[in-house]
Amino acid sequence: MTKRTGFTLIELMITVAIVGILLATAIPTYHTLQQRAYGQEATLMAKKIIDGQIIYFLENNDFFPPGNGLLLVPDPVDPNNTQTNIDNIQEALKIYIPADHNLNYQLDSTGDESFNITIDADFPLFKGGDNMLIGQVYKDGKIEYFTFKK
Repeated sequence: MTKRTGFTLIELMITVAIVGILLATAIPTYHTLQQRAYGQEATLMAKKIIDGQIIYFLENNDFFPPGNGLLLVPDPVDPNNTQTNIDNIQEALKIYIPADHNLNYQLDSTGDESFNITIDADFPLFKGGDNMLIGQVYKDGKIEYFTFKK
């Protein structure tokens, strides 16, 4: 008998089948975990922005952007303006907004009455398929959160 090195065809086919089964079960789990991560990031960012708005309101007696303002990140009209919008938000609210995280931010101020933050994505952020998170803060301190499908 001669000693052979290497694997037989049967051993290789069984190994490939086992790896295929593992991948088939892992990919849906990966997508679920990725969805949860983006949803948690959106929730955390909404809370951070609202906290920054409350502090800004206490200092300036107005929400950011001042007056009846609207800021979009990324800016669909002028993509070159996106970094300027991020810089303005970070400077005014003293928070960090990550760019290129697949989330769209809309900061909408109605002057000194209320402020809305809308965070959305082109994919589901939450269980049930919701891909939009809206947070509202009013000058009396009331805060509300809602999730929707676009």
